[in-house]
Amino acid sequence: MESLKSPVGTHCVGYAYNLAGFLLAAGEKVIFFHVNGNRFAMPLSRVALQSPARAARGLADDIRNEANELLRIIDYLFNELAINTGQSVEKINKDLSRMKRFNAQQALEYGLIDRIVRPPRIKADAPRKDAGAGLG
Repeated sequence: MESLKSPVGTHCVGYAYNLAGFLLAAGEKVIFFHVNGNRFAMPLSRVALQSPARAARGLADDIRNEANELLRIIDYLFNELAINTGQSVEKINKDLSRMKRFNAQQALEYGLIDRIVRPPRIKADAPRKDAGAGLG
């Protein structure tokens, strides 16, 4: 997304778990108050992040190679997340040692999103829930 010239907006309307949470945080963010930020979540959205994990099998060399690749990926993701959220890499490493869940307000405070988007009010002439499904 960073290679695109146009700003990229990210919106969470339900759940953004694992890599989806990383992508949510990677949208165009507020920088020096010149950009309003394009990372949004609905009020009841949930974000969950955790350190990537994989299982390695095979010979010792294969396991070592797999572990090195996993450590490289973790280092890259955590550094990008630190840039996108303003948190330190150490804090992210500590927070994501286990799955960390955020509601919309917590995601805003952590720096994963820029705004909580509230849906518009229902129009006054919309049928009420208790009006029933009849035609008459």
